[in-house]
Amino acid sequence: MTTIAYAPALQRAARQPRPLTRSAVSSRTAVQLTRRGRLAVAVVALLSLVLLGFVAAGAVQAGSPEQAPRLREVVVQPGQSLWGFARSSLPGMDPREAVLRIREINGLGGSVIHPGQVLRVPAPR
Repeated sequence: MTTIAYAPALQRAARQPRPLTRSAVSSRTAVQLTRRGRLAVAVVALLSLVLLGFVAAGAVQAGSPEQAPRLREVVVQPGQSLWGFARSSLPGMDPREAVLRIREINGLGGSVIHPGQVLRVPAPR
């Protein structure tokens, strides 16, 4: 009878987990990737490097002084329209393109300009 009384206590003791050692913890928590998982990690890493390269190249290109448009300031004379102003300020350029560039550079919503107004225009190269 004593063996029966102590048998459940021995079974409970046998079921309790043993304390984990450092090597047991690290081997249980180590991540193991499948072949497909390793391929996915490699593709993501490669795409990240390519994107980083494009960002770096864009930053270098944007910072180069050759790419920045040189501007000069011109004062609008009485009686000038934006069309006439564009033709006189940028004689080598198509007037339609010149008007669009002047409006874009100066943030003009329309084509109305006033005498004495200072406008920035691309400088001739």
